[in-house]
Amino acid sequence: MKNFYICFLLSGILACVIQTEVFAGSINKQSVNIKASENITGSVDENTIQLSADYKAIKDFLTNYTKVINAHDAQGLDKLYAKGYKSADGINKANFMELIKKTWENYPDIKYDSKIISVKVNDMYATVHTVESLSATTKTKSELTNDNGVLSSSSETVLYLQKIGKNWKMASDRILSEKTFLCYGKAKGLSIEFSAPEQVYSDEVYTASLYIDIPDGMIAIGSINREPIVYPEVESDEVFRQIPPVEGILERLMKANNTNNNELAVASIGYTELERDIYQKPNMKISGVALLMQRVNVVPKSTYLHQDKNTLKDNNDIDDNVEDFDTESQDEN
Repeated sequence: MKNFYICFLLSGILACVIQTEVFAGSINKQSVNIKASENITGSVDENTIQLSADYKAIKDFLTNYTKVINAHDAQGLDKLYAKGYKSADGINKANFMELIKKTWENYPDIKYDSKIISVKVNDMYATVHTVESLSATTKTKSELTNDNGVLSSSSETVLYLQKIGKNWKMASDRILSEKTFLCYGKAKGLSIEFSAPEQVYSDEVYTASLYIDIPDGMIAIGSINREPIVYPEVESDEVFRQIPPVEGILERLMKANNTNNNELAVASIGYTELERDIYQKPNMKISGVALLMQRVNVVPKSTYLHQDKNTLKDNNDIDDNVEDFDTESQDEN
């Protein structure tokens, strides 16, 4: 459900691949929202039998969704999505299934957790507000740090369900906010924070800020960039700069896209240490790598122009056409 979206969150799903020559490899990030809470709260009339039945059915649906996705059951998951499913990011059912399979492959031990905040039922439709998190380790080790990466993600998502026949299915989802961290080597134990606005207008300038700890003896280089949330993924060029060791702050002004696609603010960090070989020759070695992503939802700018009520109506106005038709009919009679 989530972009990972669950990430995931299963509400909206989102997958993203970052590649940098500096890190000599690629890091694949994907997620999805999933798990159901034991307690559901919301404005539901418990005295209404049908509402109570739907309420229970929705809870059962989300509980089953969690079991299926954690069991890596692709066929079972496919049955829980409506044929016309499409997330707010424009990810359709086929894209979602492909992304979730890649997630399972790259993070075989991934664990989803979700808490339902509220449920609203309106006849054949339901809206579920959730808060979700996930954790995982990468399947492969980094060639730079020789260890597995640790992934953590949290998101807030709205799921849109539709009752088809007797069963509820996922019709769409929208991720309100989402942050994802992936760390290797010594970056795992360091304090790293990354911030960007959760929502901006299209073509609007915003600031993304990175705050990190740089231990004595280490040098940190970093890059801040943005990538649209589209499928297939679009990779952007990265420019790395040394992060001031005292302040430990790196910021960048970026302009949101004007194509009305939601996007990711992305920060990449490399920690290096000075080592000497047996001949005391100095050598810089990468000892930690971190990739941080925050969702930035892009709001289209309205192009509506107010028109005075006395402005002449368009010739194609329905009411005018009806009047003309009636007049012609009366003339013929």
